[in-house]
Amino acid sequence: MGEHLALGGFMILCFFVNTVLCDFKDIERDRLEGVPTLPLLLGPVRTFHLLHVVSLVAGVWLLLAVSFQILPLWCLMLVFTRLHAAWLLRAGRTGRVDLARTGEAWADFEFVLWLPLAALALAFIP
Repeated sequence: MGEHLALGGFMILCFFVNTVLCDFKDIERDRLEGVPTLPLLLGPVRTFHLLHVVSLVAGVWLLLAVSFQILPLWCLMLVFTRLHAAWLLRAGRTGRVDLARTGEAWADFEFVLWLPLAALALAFIP
């Protein structure tokens, strides 16, 4: 049961970051329709800061779960998805990635990384 909570908590934090990041794609429409999204309520800069913190918390959560042996050692590889998230958040904030056009695809790409990272870890970690 503990491993389900540990991995579930990590996943919820990751999904939160990606879901809020996807709110940037239609921010103008949300503003016109009065949809209260975090980018509108907090503003883009504070929202990006919040997402960086939540992403960092997800990584720490995972590291703690592995260090307390709640999750197996191979789960450590999933911490590399936080590097992808950090890159995406920075690229979105600076405009290198157009969140309105491709942000959702970049956010979802994180989950594509999970299987190869897990497989790589399982190949080298007994």
